[in-house]
Amino acid sequence: MEKSRWNILSYILLLAVCSLIAVRWFNRPDNAASSKKMEDVTITVYSDYPTYDSLKDLENDSTYIVEGQYTGLLSTWNVDRLPSDPSQEDPTSYSEGRKYGFTVSRVLKGEDVPEEIEINKVYSVQAKYLDENGEEIAYQLPTQYYTEPQIGETYLLFLNYDAECSGTYFSAGEPGEIMLGSDGLSETCSNLFNPPANQPEMMTTYAEGEDTIYRISFPRKRREDLYQDFLSGIPWEELLDQVEAAAE
Repeated sequence: MEKSRWNILSYILLLAVCSLIAVRWFNRPDNAASSKKMEDVTITVYSDYPTYDSLKDLENDSTYIVEGQYTGLLSTWNVDRLPSDPSQEDPTSYSEGRKYGFTVSRVLKGEDVPEEIEINKVYSVQAKYLDENGEEIAYQLPTQYYTEPQIGETYLLFLNYDAECSGTYFSAGEPGEIMLGSDGLSETCSNLFNPPANQPEMMTTYAEGEDTIYRISFPRKRREDLYQDFLSGIPWEELLDQVEAAAE
């Protein structure tokens, strides 16, 4: 079984009961559900997504390293797969992946990379909340690793390839996406290593039961001792030279 498929599945099947991850807000259910009572729930979150503390280690785990630009959102799809046949989606579960077009202008590592490729980003995973009646309520939980691509900006991506499930490229880990800033310096695109200044400390999502809407909240604190940004603030061409040297 190919490593790439297991990488995708391991990134999205990390949820256990009350062990959840998120970084963005989902909207409150629509007004049709406003007659239901609201109950607040606080949970703890965990993850074992691969992270790196050096360029060399990140490069070693990346099959491909490319420079280029995102061109737009192509489609959404169910990244939950049947264990018996990963080419088929799981009809009992839905976790959302978003496929983006990406134009490759330079390949720093890897062979036979097309000029136009598709990048898969996992946007949300299906989670379940156990209510007071012992009933499981399925809901969508956004992942903390999703960042919205800036269309037309120049990026450096550290990637692996999923040949078996989707035919798309995906991030090798964190921080696997670097953008060229307007000042000519590199900017790490990561909610762990370089979170936005306006990132909320408490994140919220919703699980809707028959009579109750559960407002599920959890704190998100950056572990600076674990996630030190080592790729921001480098002149762009100097960064590319460092990447090529690390790939040798």
